[in-house]
Amino acid sequence: MRALARALVSCGVFLLSGCDSDVSIRDTGGSGGSGGEALPIGAGGAGGAGGATCTPAGGCDFSSWCDFPTDNCGGEGVCVPAPTECPADCEGVCSCDGAFYCNACLAHAAGIDVDALGDCAFPDVEYSAYPLPTDAPRLVLFKADFGRDRCIRVTLAGLGGPAVFAVEVVPTDWTIEDIVASDHVSDCGLANDGFPVQPQGASASALSADGTLSLVLPYVPCGVSTDMALEFAAGLAWVDELETFQWEYASSQLPCDP
Repeated sequence: MRALARALVSCGVFLLSGCDSDVSIRDTGGSGGSGGEALPIGAGGAGGAGGATCTPAGGCDFSSWCDFPTDNCGGEGVCVPAPTECPADCEGVCSCDGAFYCNACLAHAAGIDVDALGDCAFPDVEYSAYPLPTDAPRLVLFKADFGRDRCIRVTLAGLGGPAVFAVEVVPTDWTIEDIVASDHVSDCGLANDGFPVQPQGASASALSADGTLSLVLPYVPCGVSTDMALEFAAGLAWVDELETFQWEYASSQLPCDP
């Protein structure tokens, strides 16, 4: 969701990061955030080394983050229990390790403070892929559009059978089960159970899809090549009637997490 969204992206989280290129949304947490439903966070929790002093070199346990009073990532800070849920907004912050998180709460949930003067890249679009913990082989692909705060999720299964969408999928025993767009980039990630998080707001299934999608096997796909045109219902303010899903990715690592 990377630390998910890659945490939670890793945008789930999250973690999520991609642009018609690569995504994982980071599930990071923060002190507040405006609007949206609360996003459950798997890591962190109250207790731990809360109240202890810390420095950039460490000092907090896994359930806490080091709060530097001026958000300058230096000097002496205080360990604060990590949040257990965060807002779904994605205004974008930089953490003390130079990573991008959707909001401060998600960074805190990942165990790190934000850097008020930090300069990290804010991705426009990010893609990611994850195998799902089902008996039959399944894979979920995410496209996190940070600029429009939107997520597109494509779920595939290696079960054979008739195709739901007019997409040429290789290997031919893999098919696309569903394609869903939702209005929060934080929906592009996995929950604690290893399955995609439930959309925090509005969502819509694709009416049709056309194009190609290739997977590099054997065990779980560790390569993706896709060029698809997706059609959604007209009149939705948060997703276009025609959307693209274009990504080239290859990795020797498993799972398929860029």
